[in-house]
Amino acid sequence: MKRGSFAEYLAARKVRKEEDAIRLQWMEKMGKKGISARDMRLLDRASKILANNIMLGNGGTWGDYRGIVPSLSHFRGVWNWDSAFHAYAVSRFDPELAYEQCEIFLKNQRPNGLFPDVLHSEGEIKDNYSKPPVFPWAFVQVYRRSPNRERLERAYEGYKKNENFWHTKRFDEKYGLFYYDAEKIDEHWLTHQRWESGMDNSPRWDDGVSQYLAVDLNAFMVLFYDAMAFMAKELGSREEEHWLGRKEETKRKINEHLWCEERGMYLDKDRFTDEFSYVMSSAHFVPLFAECATKEQAERVAAVAADSKKFFPSMPTVAFDDRTFNPVKYWRGPVWLNYVYWAVEGLYKYGFRELSEQIRETILHFVDKNRRTIYENYNPKTGKGLGAHGFGWSSVFTIEMICARLDEEK
Repeated sequence: MKRGSFAEYLAARKVRKEEDAIRLQWMEKMGKKGISARDMRLLDRASKILANNIMLGNGGTWGDYRGIVPSLSHFRGVWNWDSAFHAYAVSRFDPELAYEQCEIFLKNQRPNGLFPDVLHSEGEIKDNYSKPPVFPWAFVQVYRRSPNRERLERAYEGYKKNENFWHTKRFDEKYGLFYYDAEKIDEHWLTHQRWESGMDNSPRWDDGVSQYLAVDLNAFMVLFYDAMAFMAKELGSREEEHWLGRKEETKRKINEHLWCEERGMYLDKDRFTDEFSYVMSSAHFVPLFAECATKEQAERVAAVAADSKKFFPSMPTVAFDDRTFNPVKYWRGPVWLNYVYWAVEGLYKYGFRELSEQIRETILHFVDKNRRTIYENYNPKTGKGLGAHGFGWSSVFTIEMICARLDEEK
């Protein structure tokens, strides 16, 4: 696809206008649910950004699909886990568009099962590393909102291949747990490992990446296996029990190896030295969302979440009292809404509803007070928007943090 042609601009503008009409119908329905004026304002802004971020494939890297880019201000391409997130929220008002985000990566899956990190609009594909494996989890939500047997069958086969990639290329047999890595195709191998984690410059990786059994990655694999079991059941496959077995085994291994009793928290562990990382991150709350924790473990994790010296009330990506904390430096402190969502919903699942609501309200206030747009991330102390504007997954999780309670009321 050539950059900047006037014909492409007109075509994309037409598609965005059509998509805006679809989302406005959804907004009309949401307006009848008694949602507050602030939350209606946020839903409108977030859904408008997702509709506006559509970029046409025009037969190029992602074929004739409509891809949603992370931000029109900074990106020309579709990114792996961003697309899963976009599908998750867009399925609320346009299931077809949501399915297309999944289909783009199924179409571009590599022979070894890997989903590329990014498909650039000009044709370049980054495929010597991937991104956190959240697609099956997102796909199941899309399917539940708009069942499609043919797409389910295709996705199930693709995600089976993807699970095989993670299990053969990113699995530590000694611990029975997963780690991030990248293929060594050039001198940027260590950087690509960071990029596969999604937390590019996190202090979690200051000592390296592939030696760590990452807490969030392993919790994502629990969600992966849960999604595979659901899909197998829907398809009438005998493989449901296989996936449920892997899910329970992964949960057991997380609690056996990644729970730090001394600090009362899940922590990354060096698979060569058996030592825990010193860094506490919002990523370490994902086991609550994946329902890995016992009641006692959840109570201790909730105490960490409620500690104003660590994560309360804005859930920074690095604990406030960590020596590496920086409120404005990418993944070294700023608030990223995907991890806030998993923490908030995890706390809610375990009954810490007041705490969950306090964090959720803090973040929605941050998003609301930056009236012009929705940013890539936010300063956890001031709430000032940072990074790219018109950012897709921040919009996704703004929608989800508002709608999650409404879903519960059904």
